[in-house]
Amino acid sequence: MARDEQRSLARSVLHLGKQTSLYVLGDLLIQALGVLLIPIYSHVLTTAEYGVLGIVGTMQKVLVPLFGLGISGAIARFYFDYRHEEERRRLVGSIWLGWLLLLGGLVASVYLLGLCCFDRLFVNIPFHPYLQLAIGIAALNALAMTPRSLLRVREKAGWFSLLSVLGFLLNALFIIYFVVLRRRGVVGSLLGQFSGALVINLIYLGLMLHYIRWHWDWKAVRRALGFGLPLVPHLLAKWALNFADRLILERYVSLAAIGLYTLAYQLGLSINMVMTSLNRAWTPFFYRKMALEDGEPIVARLATYYAWVLIWLSLGIIVLAEPVIALIASPAYRAAYRLVPWIAVAFLFQGFYFLESSVILLTRRTVYLPRLTAVAALFNVGLNVALVPRFGVMASAVITAGSYLFLAFSTIVLSHRLHPLRYEWRRIALGGVAALVLAVIGWQMHLGTSWLTLLARAALVMLWPGFLLIVATPEERGVYRLLGYRLWQWIRGA
Repeated sequence: MARDEQRSLARSVLHLGKQTSLYVLGDLLIQALGVLLIPIYSHVLTTAEYGVLGIVGTMQKVLVPLFGLGISGAIARFYFDYRHEEERRRLVGSIWLGWLLLLGGLVASVYLLGLCCFDRLFVNIPFHPYLQLAIGIAALNALAMTPRSLLRVREKAGWFSLLSVLGFLLNALFIIYFVVLRRRGVVGSLLGQFSGALVINLIYLGLMLHYIRWHWDWKAVRRALGFGLPLVPHLLAKWALNFADRLILERYVSLAAIGLYTLAYQLGLSINMVMTSLNRAWTPFFYRKMALEDGEPIVARLATYYAWVLIWLSLGIIVLAEPVIALIASPAYRAAYRLVPWIAVAFLFQGFYFLESSVILLTRRTVYLPRLTAVAALFNVGLNVALVPRFGVMASAVITAGSYLFLAFSTIVLSHRLHPLRYEWRRIALGGVAALVLAVIGWQMHLGTSWLTLLARAALVMLWPGFLLIVATPEERGVYRLLGYRLWQWIRGA
């Protein structure tokens, strides 16, 4: 690896690290601010009202991808097909204009369908005003997806996170106004969400007008729909894959067992947060590099680091779960640590799926994705129904890991057939084996108190980066030295 190539790889690592860190920071701020709404809801809303809010929120999550039509993914995919900025502006303007016309028809259709059918499906939740507001909120959230995708594809992670936090703050302030000051209950919460989404969309509109040129190109719209429409059932199938187990558990196990499963999932979500942020940074980087003739080797090497980051995070969650739960939760929750490894492994496999699905999106063969996720979702639901009544929440945790293993493996096989990339699977596997050995050792560490156990296991987790030096090539060690030098310069400058 020549000196120039080392510098190029180091710059790519630093760029991805910076982008990912900004996305993680934004998500952490939103998570922290979200805690502030919990006492407000718990003191002002009854448990029944909170239940209504949960059901309406679920309906919103189903409607957003339906309204979005996969257009934000199409913009991200086709953006780097064009070299000149003006061409890109016209492309985004054409796609967004066509989607806006379709969005109006979709919202009207769902509204009319809700008038006819919703009251027959839900006895205690009327269409007016709950579903009316849910439709409006979902439409506004879908409207925000395109400018957010544009910020991602232009690699404006700072602006993306800043506007995400601003949008959350607007929601929170409007919710506090309608729920606390106006005492509007569930309707007040929905009005607050609608008002916050409306204001942030006005800001996004100003952003879009700066970055696009209004232009009508039916060919571009048709190509975007051809790419994006298969992503709608794909996203709905992913929703089923992520949440169907909770619905099944409610029928067959105690609420206490569900509480253990929920806590284990919350610990696993820390991996998911970093993984989502990493994927936000990876997707535009991947498309941009793959548009270059010499981009594949850098993509393959960075994919190895992508996988190693996820493996290290999974190792940390698996090894530290038991002492962390012992320190932060009551003894009744301690058994949840046995579920954590399966949830962590599930999110790890989901990370590999994200990595390889980018290749499928690159080939524009999005029609395959809903098939893969639908089979994985059916696999998950079928095994949960069959095994949860007998084996309880442990069965659901293992099935979740198995479902994502199937999804990751089938995606890897398909992406290799469509566009084979020379990923460094041997080195990735070595990283996994090293993490497995440390995880087994860590699980045997019990040093008397939870604090001592936590410190000893954390030290064990910190041994894993040494693996990078063991398997590094001489050229890679040069890259690491460059990264260390850049990091030292940044620390001294700070």
